[in-house]
Amino acid sequence: PTDKITLRDSSFANDVVISNFNVYEYGVAEGAEVFSLTFTGKRFAAQNDNHQWGLVLGVDESGDLSTGKEIKFVRSGMKLADVAAGTDIYFCTETPAALENFTYTIKGYQGGRVEISYKDSYKDCQGHTAIYNNVDFNGKIAFKIFSHSGLADGYWEVNSIAFSGNASYTSIGFGLIGASVKVMGTQGLRFAAQINADGKTILEELDGEVEYGILLTNDTLGSLEIPCVKWFNDSQTIYTAVLTDLADEHATMLFTAKAYVKINNVKYYTESLTRSIAQLAFEEVNRCKTELDEENGFIYELEDGKFYDTEYTEQAFAYLKGLADKYAAQ
Repeated sequence: PTDKITLRDSSFANDVVISNFNVYEYGVAEGAEVFSLTFTGKRFAAQNDNHQWGLVLGVDESGDLSTGKEIKFVRSGMKLADVAAGTDIYFCTETPAALENFTYTIKGYQGGRVEISYKDSYKDCQGHTAIYNNVDFNGKIAFKIFSHSGLADGYWEVNSIAFSGNASYTSIGFGLIGASVKVMGTQGLRFAAQINADGKTILEELDGEVEYGILLTNDTLGSLEIPCVKWFNDSQTIYTAVLTDLADEHATMLFTAKAYVKINNVKYYTESLTRSIAQLAFEEVNRCKTELDEENGFIYELEDGKFYDTEYTEQAFAYLKGLADKYAAQ
């Protein structure tokens, strides 16, 4: 877990997904505690605003905060949540005195019950608890500023973050690392994903089956899952998915890739990458042209149809050049 997070009122950095707090399936029965999150914070904001900040629970794999449940903290006083429906939790420190640290503890229980306890040393504000029921908190947890305070330099600082429970909270360094045109052997559009060695070891030590793959999606053609059947490198940390036999009409089509790891039949996806094979070929052909190195160099077609004799074969570069021309002709 990170030591300190600072969210700014007047900049893009007003929310952050804490991706290492990723709560697994918690079941449907009321009862046992699933997770506990405790953090200390300071809020500097305009005193005459009812500014809001807080948490979003149960964010899905996309990281889109609108998929989660908002839990808001606001400036003007503390009140208990409605036990049946849940409501906002208010903290009782007025700003700028809120620069004194306050502490929240959030506990999630099987069946979707969430309890939020708050205390600080200002105005003898101790021992308040808000209760929310039927919260689908299975997913990621985020900190967010919901409304700005009116101060250009307003902020919310979160520190001393502690997390425990039935959850994954270790970063595994997993994601897409790029796209390219495969020219050797079976030609096609290739996406590559990588997981760091330590993260791979962590997943292999989990109880259950772990599988890797890449999901490819096109708005017209639909989706295709390509599982990892062999590793691309000797250390077995990189794998690829290649879309082959693309027809001419597919050359300029955009395909979106997401790498995934499947743990006990539950898939966790990375951020996406969107490319067309013609776009990648165009970029590579122009890279060869602008970065020509006569000793180690690249290959590029001259006006008279001849090629530099470098890293690509003549046939491979002719394949790239044909795709690049389709991109340029759009």
